[in-house]
Amino acid sequence: FFQAEDGIRDTSVTGVQTCALPIYHVTRDIAHELKTPVDEAEVIKIKHAATLSKLNGSDELIDVPSVGDREARKTDRKVLGSVVEQRYEEIFEVIKSEVGKISLESIRAGVILTGGASKLDGAVELAEAVFDCDVRLGYPKPMSGAFESINGPEHATGAGLLLYALEKYKSKPDDLVKQKSAAPLFQKIQNWFSSNL
Repeated sequence: FFQAEDGIRDTSVTGVQTCALPIYHVTRDIAHELKTPVDEAEVIKIKHAATLSKLNGSDELIDVPSVGDREARKTDRKVLGSVVEQRYEEIFEVIKSEVGKISLESIRAGVILTGGASKLDGAVELAEAVFDCDVRLGYPKPMSGAFESINGPEHATGAGLLLYALEKYKSKPDDLVKQKSAAPLFQKIQNWFSSNL
C-alpha cells in the first residue's frame, strides 16, 4: 500500500508494511512539455496517453490547446508517450527500491496495479520490465447490489477498503463503535494541523 508522503511505517493494526512516496504528477509533466494548461493536459492524458512501445510505428498527431488565446497546435503522439513513459518508469523504479528495503522476495508473486493511472495503455508491460515479474491490473471483488459502475481498477482500493471494513465489523462490531467515537477528536486534530502547518 503506497501513499504520497515520505517514509516507511509498519502498521500495528494490520501488520502490513506501508510505504509513503513523494507525489508524482504525470499531468503536470505533460502540461509542461506540451505547453498546455493542466486541465487540458489531464484530458490529453486520458484520451491519448500510452507508452512508447504501444505507439511503435504510429505517426498520429494530436491537438494540443495552447496557453492563453493562442491557437491549438498539432503534436506527435510519441512526444506525449515519451513524457508519460519516463515518469511511469521513474515511479515504478522508486516503488521497486522501496519494496527492496523490505524484501524483493515480496514481489516474486507479482505486482497488482490499481487506480485510474494503472489504465494507461502499456503500464502493465512497463511495470513488468521494471519489476521483472508478472504484473496485472487489480479489479474490485464482485459485490452484490448496484456496483456495476465501480468495476474498474480506479475503484479497486476504495472497494477493497469498504470490504475490509465490512469484514472487520462482522468479526468485531464493538471496534467500529469505538473508532466512531474517536473520529471527532481525530478530525479536530487533523483540522488543527491543516490550518496551522
